[in-house]
Amino acid sequence: MKKLYARRFVSFILASAFMLSGCSSGGSESGTTSSGTSIKTTETVPSETVYNEYLPSEMKREFSVRNPMQLDSSKEFKVVFEGEWDKITDEEYKHALQNEFYQVYPRLYTRWGTGSEPKTIHLIAESNTEDIACSWEDKVQVQVRYANEHPEDIGYLAHELTHNIQSYPVGLKWWTEGFASYGRFRYFHWAADDCVYLIDQKGEDLINWSYEPYGECVLFFAYMDYRFPTLLKNGEWVPGLVDSIHRAIKNGEITDDSDPYTPGNPFNSLVKKITGYETIEALRAKYVEECVNGTWVFDGFGSYKDNIVLGMHYPQIKPDVYDRKTAPKSSTVKEYANNVFKDARVYRCSGFINGNETAAMLVDGKYDTKWCAEKGNVTEVSMLLKGVCHYIVLDLGSYKTFSSYTLYNAGTVEDESYNATSWELLWSNTPNHFIPLDYQKDCKENAVTFETGEVTCRYIMLKIYTPDNGPGTVRLYELQAG
Repeated sequence: MKKLYARRFVSFILASAFMLSGCSSGGSESGTTSSGTSIKTTETVPSETVYNEYLPSEMKREFSVRNPMQLDSSKEFKVVFEGEWDKITDEEYKHALQNEFYQVYPRLYTRWGTGSEPKTIHLIAESNTEDIACSWEDKVQVQVRYANEHPEDIGYLAHELTHNIQSYPVGLKWWTEGFASYGRFRYFHWAADDCVYLIDQKGEDLINWSYEPYGECVLFFAYMDYRFPTLLKNGEWVPGLVDSIHRAIKNGEITDDSDPYTPGNPFNSLVKKITGYETIEALRAKYVEECVNGTWVFDGFGSYKDNIVLGMHYPQIKPDVYDRKTAPKSSTVKEYANNVFKDARVYRCSGFINGNETAAMLVDGKYDTKWCAEKGNVTEVSMLLKGVCHYIVLDLGSYKTFSSYTLYNAGTVEDESYNATSWELLWSNTPNHFIPLDYQKDCKENAVTFETGEVTCRYIMLKIYTPDNGPGTVRLYELQAG
């Protein structure tokens, strides 16, 4: 079978807690595709409502929670595994893909399908291909070598499934791939906390994107959906900008996206009709301006008006909501003869820049060593979603008592513009559930002591909300208590 508009996709890296285990498969049969490709097995995989019955109880995820559309996927949608799946070494990999299919494809179909798109997708594992992944008609193909080398990456499937929904009659310069990446970003990554990834809204790749098909454009699509959403008015759907362009391409009304700069062509005429901007480039320039100036900040899809299409819940970037305590500042900077934090074991932390500036340096009792970590060192998205840029958890080794603490900021050795200005100290007797002790919102001192009142505990957690004046790098030289 000829592959129309085969698309290579170099994937984003994600921490895939999404991968699940334990599933019985359906029947199998042998055969060949119309192109002559050998098929070793064909497995028809049940929907997740059935699939969950095979999972251990601790691994089950209710379909109605992760996908509130309440679609009867066992009747609506089906994934069929074909090809060389026996060559993929990770036993959980195929199970993770099938779960992703039943989570993502109904969402894509409900939002952007017209009823003519395939409801059964053939997922093919292929060794003899240069494409990491590609899709055509009712098929998605994945490269066996890539699957074995990157078993943590399953998000590419959502990208390719979006192509199956597109089924565009023409090839386009940038919209096709950008739209597919947005399908992945919104309906896979941002549909569950454990798959989320974040994008620097002021990063050069975002600002300088100029309609490359695989460039940093997913936030531009998110911006278009936010500013010009699909709405339900008087019982009828009124498509927004993204949905209108998508439909116009499917219907053959738009056949070219290669000139985003000239007013009056079909693409830009539709943009003007919906937004008032003469061209998509004029709209993109406004988007960049709002990203840089902070007048539009992406914090997830939870507040998007078009969520009514699917009725979905999305994670949001927002601080933890609880009663924070602010301790009074001491009139002097205290040093402690019995520093109870000295040489505490780092139980876990958000990261560090190199082996000479690890989190252990924060509690080594030395004033000329530091814990340093850049924004890129942080990989725990669950913390970033709560506004925590960096964090450290200390095991004091036994129960210790203190009534105040002193933080030596970057300004004690370096430029004070590097000072962390917003942080929170918490305590606990277990390494997981922490109780707020002191929250400082706009503290600019180079070294400062806060009177917390007497506390006895085994574990301490320090959350950094504002690590410096911009880049997101934390530089802390010492944390002491007594």
